[in-house]
Amino acid sequence: MTSARLSRSIMLASATTTLTLADLRGIVEETYDWPIGPHFTVEQFADGSTTITITQGDK
Repeated sequence: MTSARLSRSIMLASATTTLTLADLRGIVEETYDWPIGPHFTVEQFADGSTTITITQGDK
């Protein structure tokens, strides 16, 4: 079996949107048909934007 490291970025349209991790899991799994593992990186910036990176080993 080949192992691959994947990283995806999703930009949300509004900085005022409030999402739970369950919401994010649903968005990613439905959009990319991509099961989510336990690795999350969350970056918040001074302009109010947030980047959430979800990394998974094997797809």
